[in-house]
Amino acid sequence: AHRRAAQPAPKPRRAFAGGRRADHPGLPRAAGHAGTGSGTAVRCNGQERRCGDLNAINSQEKSKPMNEEQRYLFDLFGFLHLKAVLTPEQLSAATAAADRYIDGAAEDRPPEFKANGKGHAHGFAFDRALEQLVFLPAVWPIVLELTNGKPMLASGTLMVDDPAIPSEAGPLHCARDDYGFESARYEVRHDRIYCDDFVVFPYLDDVHPGDGGLLVLPGSHKSEFDRP
Repeated sequence: AHRRAAQPAPKPRRAFAGGRRADHPGLPRAAGHAGTGSGTAVRCNGQERRCGDLNAINSQEKSKPMNEEQRYLFDLFGFLHLKAVLTPEQLSAATAAADRYIDGAAEDRPPEFKANGKGHAHGFAFDRALEQLVFLPAVWPIVLELTNGKPMLASGTLMVDDPAIPSEAGPLHCARDDYGFESARYEVRHDRIYCDDFVVFPYLDDVHPGDGGLLVLPGSHKSEFDRP
């Protein structure tokens, strides 16, 4: 579902490129992901305040892993397409918050919240309605399984595609390309998947064929060869 325009003019599409990484004590933390955008770590008073809430959510949700179908499809293709993960109320609130960020004057925002082309930095932290996207019930158990219960948010960029502004598609890329082969792991242990670098990409608008949505190469997460 999405908010329809009152007139035929196409509206910009809004989505989040939310990079997730597992937290490895004692190992380098190369901020990156196997999707679009660039990894960025941000610390602010609000995020530090929420550390206790994150620990509580972890403990509550550890007993809810991926189901067998999701695990099979993720292992086979390297991605999952989850539908209707937002309620109409959540979608309406998130869309309104995203519009406030997109349409607001730069001087009215904290300096960390900057727009650079399509990307609007730290969009997930702009409003509580957007912050909730991090812990969507349909997504959070999957995040916990893939990170072995030790998730770390590496980026949360609000991406805006405006049909009225011409733009080129981004090239195929992944963490292995950007940060080296040692920067990402994919393993299966005890019938559970472990993947320490991935993207959660929630859309706030419908994306139709030809709109320029997210593209992936199915199975490329297991490739042993560099992409030609």
